[in-house]
Amino acid sequence: MSDTNQTPKRRRGPSRAFTPPTPRNSNSNVASAATPKRAWKSSEQEQKLLNFLCKKCNGTPKRMQDIFDEFKEEYQLTPCSKTIQLHFRRDLAPKIHQLEGLDDESKARLLYATGTPVDPAFLKKLQKSAIVELDAYQRIVKFESPSLKLSGKLKTNAGIPRSVKRKSGRVAIARPPPAAPAAAPASDVDVEMLGDRTIRCAPMRIVKNEPLDEPAGGQEMVPHVSTPTSNYAPSPIHPAVHPGFLMAGMGNFFNSLTGMIQSQTQLITEMARGASTSTPLVASADHSVLEFLKHIQQWLLNSNRIQLGDIHAKIVMSLHSLAGRAKKIPASRVKMALESAFSICSSSIGTGAQCMNLKEFATMLLMYASSQQMYGFCAEFKQKIDKIDAQAVVPIDKIRVALEVALGMVLE
Repeated sequence: MSDTNQTPKRRRGPSRAFTPPTPRNSNSNVASAATPKRAWKSSEQEQKLLNFLCKKCNGTPKRMQDIFDEFKEEYQLTPCSKTIQLHFRRDLAPKIHQLEGLDDESKARLLYATGTPVDPAFLKKLQKSAIVELDAYQRIVKFESPSLKLSGKLKTNAGIPRSVKRKSGRVAIARPPPAAPAAAPASDVDVEMLGDRTIRCAPMRIVKNEPLDEPAGGQEMVPHVSTPTSNYAPSPIHPAVHPGFLMAGMGNFFNSLTGMIQSQTQLITEMARGASTSTPLVASADHSVLEFLKHIQQWLLNSNRIQLGDIHAKIVMSLHSLAGRAKKIPASRVKMALESAFSICSSSIGTGAQCMNLKEFATMLLMYASSQQMYGFCAEFKQKIDKIDAQAVVPIDKIRVALEVALGMVLE
């Protein structure tokens, strides 16, 4: 059977003649633009660069970008300063310790000024005759010998934390370096690090604000000043503040408020009758010591004065000793205690940071007298309070003395 349905094969034409490549050193007129020129190919330029760096590096950290710009302008080179800098970093900087014609101190000066990491073997050689200190990136930060002293701040050049692989257009993210130690004091010298450009700054430690310490043991005052810009958590509830205690405090407050209203009503009635010299009768001849102590204790907790903590502790001890006993004192002694406390404070008006408003303290005494329905005493005491300047303050020490005197008269 014939292969009439098969497609005939195409014939290939004659093969083209092979043209051998033109050698570089030939004198032919073929353009050599296909072969790229190397940006840096002369060992003579390397020697010029090293001599230039030795002349510029006088023992202080340098900003290498400026030095490479000067080198390019002085020798009128075609490559840009970035190319020269990249060549130095990759090829010349790791071999500084192997340079011939330079002594060890000159090499150390060049390593220090350029911020180049030191070779471990060369470091041991330097440490035999000098004191050498390195940072976390193996760069010299301090060098002391009998004839040379170097010290200063080496600053990492700010930039993109990437490293470009040699002879490749790919960009690789480098691994982070080890954590750096505590930073040295900053200086005015701005230095570019010639080692790995992937070095990152150590993260700043975030310090969190801690809450105030909790009070420990017993009934004590809780110092806490709340401000709009305070970063501290509010103080925890004091263990002595229980529902019964809060109810007792509210009862004292309402009793004081009721007594004050009644006192004002009685005062207005007496003034209307024109009998300003008459003294209203006292509702009770005796008063409870427990009520007096609880009233002072409640005021101390509300005022939150840590300087009066000893007075608060004394009241707590007295309340424990009087537990289960209904001790009474005459009204005359209560009046004497209130008047003595007010007299001590009113005669010690002053200024200072640790002071308390005199009118606030006197109002506390008036509220207790009102709760005990001491109408005549309240009328006279209120007239004294009205004469007090609203801005008058008394030192905390005088408040403490006044309370000690009043407690001494009540508890004796």
